[in-house]
Amino acid sequence: MRLLFDPYITGNESAAVGVDDIRDIDAVIVTHGAFDHMGDAVEIVKKTGATLYCGPEVRDYALFNGVDEKLVRMLVWGTCLEHKDTGITVRSIEAKHLSYFKMGDTKITGMPMSYVVTLRDGTGIFFAGDTSIFSDMKLFGKLYPVKYGFFGVMGLVGYPYEMDAREAALAAKFWNVDVAIPIHYPAGSSVPYDFEAELAKIMPEAKTLILAPGDEYVVE
Repeated sequence: MRLLFDPYITGNESAAVGVDDIRDIDAVIVTHGAFDHMGDAVEIVKKTGATLYCGPEVRDYALFNGVDEKLVRMLVWGTCLEHKDTGITVRSIEAKHLSYFKMGDTKITGMPMSYVVTLRDGTGIFFAGDTSIFSDMKLFGKLYPVKYGFFGVMGLVGYPYEMDAREAALAAKFWNVDVAIPIHYPAGSSVPYDFEAELAKIMPEAKTLILAPGDEYVVE
């Protein structure tokens, strides 16, 4: 199964691919409606026929912009959906953030998400989106074990940040991940290495995986 989380490609100077390069995608998973997260989701879903997993406000935006309703699967916090009888599940997790964007002349707010995707073999993957740290991550980590976690460590320059390196490292510990991948930082930033150092202090058994745009990591 091929997944895309928050496909911000057009206008992203760090993107290693273009929208036209995206093919054979099974699902697009969107955490919230910010331009750097919803990104090219609508175009990709319309082009590929992938299933869109999202909250109510992103669903409305997708339908407003011509996405077939049959391709959209809406979640709220706590929803768990199986992807097309594959045994792979997509679970929405509470996120401490805001989903806010314009749809036509209307301003829309909604429910931001994090997600846990669980593969057929039970391997769990956590994608934080733009959440800030909060203590219920400990509870979620016990309920929904994950091996891999993607954690925001900074943000777009000129916009408010949700977690710094120290907070993101603690979030990774709350989730008890084996492999932590820092995300949501500008190219060339030292922040992912700050995250690596912070995680090593409090969870030395975990691995930090720092990926540059275009890098690949094979899960064994």
